[in-house]
Amino acid sequence: TQDEVAGYVDFRQSLGTWLTLDAGLRVDRHSHVGTEWVPQAGVSFHLPRSAEIKLSAGKGFRYPTIRELYMFRPANPDLRPERLWSYELSLSQRLWEGRLSYGVNLFYIDGENLILRMPVDGRQMNVLAAPEHKLHVGASFTQGRWSVSTGLQYVEGLYTSIVVGGTGSDAQENFILWNLRAGFRISRKLRIFVDGENLLAQRYEIN
Repeated sequence: TQDEVAGYVDFRQSLGTWLTLDAGLRVDRHSHVGTEWVPQAGVSFHLPRSAEIKLSAGKGFRYPTIRELYMFRPANPDLRPERLWSYELSLSQRLWEGRLSYGVNLFYIDGENLILRMPVDGRQMNVLAAPEHKLHVGASFTQGRWSVSTGLQYVEGLYTSIVVGGTGSDAQENFILWNLRAGFRISRKLRIFVDGENLLAQRYEIN
């Protein structure tokens, strides 16, 4: 058996009309691993012409599951939690009285103690699905009852399998996904839309 109890607190403070501060802290107590402190913080600059710049940093973690610790091969009762730090810089703006909006986000993620399944009987047992680089660009437009939104996502160096020891090389893939949605509001309670996903017909694997 395992027990887990946690508590968290969030804080937000606006300084005038141009600056907002955010902070949070989670404390998690796990019967097997111990206590984990999970902080996060951010600052938002509200600029003229409905523009905004955000800076944020936060910690993430995941406890190993009972299966990973004790059940089946390759169980390991000495596993530690996965931990990572995530940093983000973003710029967003709304134009033409809110009919057009755009955003640019940059991320950096640094992880440690990632739990991997070792090969069993010469066969890989897991898919990592962790990209080296990822870029997403999206936009939306609204006019009256009509709305259109689109997004383009580029993924490079996505690990689909790894080789730990032995011979061979890791398997990676690159792809570009383009999605498009158009909608029409018939009434206040009824809206229809059409979706197009992977319009570039890419062959890819992702979780």
